[in-house]
Amino acid sequence: MKLLSLHCDYIKFKPLKKALRKPEELSKTREKEITVKDPLVILTAIEKQDETNSSIVKQYTKEIENLATQVNAKNIVLYPYAHLSSSLSKPDFALKTLEQADKLLSKNKSLNISRAPFGFYKSFELKCKGHPLSELSREINNEGKTTDTTNEKETNQNTKQLLRETSVSFEVSVFRETSVFREIFLISFVKIPFFEFFVVEFFIFHDVIV
Repeated sequence: MKLLSLHCDYIKFKPLKKALRKPEELSKTREKEITVKDPLVILTAIEKQDETNSSIVKQYTKEIENLATQVNAKNIVLYPYAHLSSSLSKPDFALKTLEQADKLLSKNKSLNISRAPFGFYKSFELKCKGHPLSELSREINNEGKTTDTTNEKETNQNTKQLLRETSVSFEVSVFRETSVFREIFLISFVKIPFFEFFVVEFFIFHDVIV
């Protein structure tokens, strides 16, 4: 199984037409466009090897709960995404796995679970938050081992810790030249590891009569 988690400001999705002969049956509500705010979107490809893993659903849901805890997400969207793998499971197995995961996660009263339609071509729109943990990838093998396959340096800090580690710096350098008084102000603030949200540079140059 391969996962790509995206912590977003929102996601919108709507089924357009069948991608399989027998896609899942949809209620009238799920036939319409659905919008979820502040979701953790779990793009999921269920693979052939998962068919022999009797604990795949528990491992899948445990990983989702861990990811949700890291980014403090309450709204979870399970989104079938076959493009993550070239070795997919049978469609009926994939649907069953997603349905079981939906039911199991729904027992966690601190989470709100949504599931995108399975077996349909869908239009979707999302806005990723862009913080260090907003894009993470995972792989669960048939032995039940989960591997972090994110193409960035590992971090053991969650978003709250990252935000607490903000720092403020204020630097003022004053240079004097023969007939010029130069004041250079470099102000950098709200620095978070990997990112600087605001950098303001202000330069004042003026002549001084000697």
